[in-house]
Amino acid sequence: MQTAVETAGYSDRADVTSLILDEKCISQDIEGLDGFVNLKTLSLIKCGIVNVADLPNLPELRKLNLSQNRISTGLSTVAKKCPKLEQLIVCDNPKLTKVEEFKALTDLKHLQRIDAEGCNFEDEEHVSTIFAMFPEGQMQNVDGYNEKGEEVYSDSEDDSEDEEDEEEDRDDEEDDLDDLDDDLDDLDDDLDDDDDEDGDDGEDDEEQPAYGALSGD
Repeated sequence: MQTAVETAGYSDRADVTSLILDEKCISQDIEGLDGFVNLKTLSLIKCGIVNVADLPNLPELRKLNLSQNRISTGLSTVAKKCPKLEQLIVCDNPKLTKVEEFKALTDLKHLQRIDAEGCNFEDEEHVSTIFAMFPEGQMQNVDGYNEKGEEVYSDSEDDSEDEEDEEEDRDDEEDDLDDLDDDLDDLDDDLDDDDDEDGDDGEDDEEQPAYGALSGD
């Protein structure tokens, strides 16, 4: 992971708030991420991770995505190192079979969402079991369902909304640029008109006879 971070070219880790290393490295451990003290989003999808014991202190982290790895234990480390965590995504970790692992996260008072679809839990009712671990009203989303069993937004829908927002922003920027181009074109037209008027005045002046010639002087 250290190599992947260096390749990404982060000169000052303290300034980084989002770090996406999906499929950019293969490492059984989470190492080489020290110094990202202001990181809010960390994504390590499909990196071959087995052990999270080396997760550094990430005091500002809000979202952690460890999907498509080989994690089986160690969520207690996440609880200790990421005190402000709000979202934990561990989808498609087939070796994660014990739903009791999530009890270690109950100390995280800001945690509102857990995605663990695709894991091999022995507890077929793992969604309701996870809800029961936390104080009533804290957990808002487990595998896309709320505490009442109603389907809520998924991670893919969140990403789609973000993409839509980004596309709208790009459209707005393009509209602003088009308006600016129109304004510049109008300005050029005005300047051309002024030049034409100045040229006409000059021709009229040349055609007027001198005062002395009219008076006979």
